[in-house]
Amino acid sequence: MDSPVTTLVDMRPDMDIEADVRQAIYALDPVNSIDADVSVMHGQVTLTGYMLSEMLVPAIEQAARKVTGARSVVNHLVDDSSLVRRVATALALDPRSRAIPPGYRVVSSLGHAMVVGNFAREAAARGAVTTVCQGVPGVRSVKIKSIHD
Repeated sequence: MDSPVTTLVDMRPDMDIEADVRQAIYALDPVNSIDADVSVMHGQVTLTGYMLSEMLVPAIEQAARKVTGARSVVNHLVDDSSLVRRVATALALDPRSRAIPPGYRVVSSLGHAMVVGNFAREAAARGAVTTVCQGVPGVRSVKIKSIHD
């Protein structure tokens, strides 16, 4: 069976698709969706940015898929909950940071990670935490806060 042929006449302009995707995202949550970026090339929608809520990520992707003319959606959105889990896992497993005392806490806001714990002002521990965190995809910046600061 032959697949339908899409002609240039059938395709919507990318900037119209982009505008409709942005409107669909804004309609979901006008406050938290602001940090999502949308680009469209030949009908392929690419979503990038940072979300406070992991619930918004699939909702935004689904909204983009429903836009007329969106042929495919590539989702590169990062939510803080998933990022916190990835950073905590990296800190627990990476040999450079395994010696850090337990009890630290990882938080994130729109990709900006903060690690709070008992680092006793040790430059080596802080350096290891910073290096490991910066190696996690999606981390924009890292702040180390010792409970002794």
